[in-house]
Amino acid sequence: MAFAVFVAGCTHVPVNSAAVVPPKESAAVLGEGDVIEVRVFDELELSGTHQINSGGTIRLPLAGTFKIGGLTPEEAASKIGAEYEKKYLKHAQVTVFVQEFNSRKVIVLGEVKNPGPYPFEENMTVIGAIARAGGTNTTGAPNRTMVTREIGGKPVRMTAKVADIGRGEAPDISLQPGDIVFVPESFF
Repeated sequence: MAFAVFVAGCTHVPVNSAAVVPPKESAAVLGEGDVIEVRVFDELELSGTHQINSGGTIRLPLAGTFKIGGLTPEEAASKIGAEYEKKYLKHAQVTVFVQEFNSRKVIVLGEVKNPGPYPFEENMTVIGAIARAGGTNTTGAPNRTMVTREIGGKPVRMTAKVADIGRGEAPDISLQPGDIVFVPESFF
């Protein structure tokens, strides 16, 4: 296989990609730093733009504080609508639009031209993330690229043979929000 898994305290264990990469999440969830627009139909004073704070909450007029971190935009709209119906409105129609998904980032580090965080996009791969970072430097060792992902609360590291992927000799690895891609320096 094109990559291996390393877990702290464990030895190098080659694995099948299906065993390492959990199924793709079906819907994007809201998190810290995301900017959303809450629209309450026919209630302009209750509508507005909000940034989700570090506790995963926002504060809305009349309704108070809501924990929406970890919810999809649809679930957040339903929760907010239920609260407005309980206290203030009949048949509240609430919509939540995501303006910025700041919580969904991939970090690209090491021997790339522009290291840093990049917005996660659906179907993003290791090659796509490195390309967004301007590609690898001449001092990089692309076939020793590491992808670190948290699975079950523990960091799991996968080796991505980026040069081999680019030549079509190895499969690309799908990324998830929060993944860290590191291109190490070449020994030579």
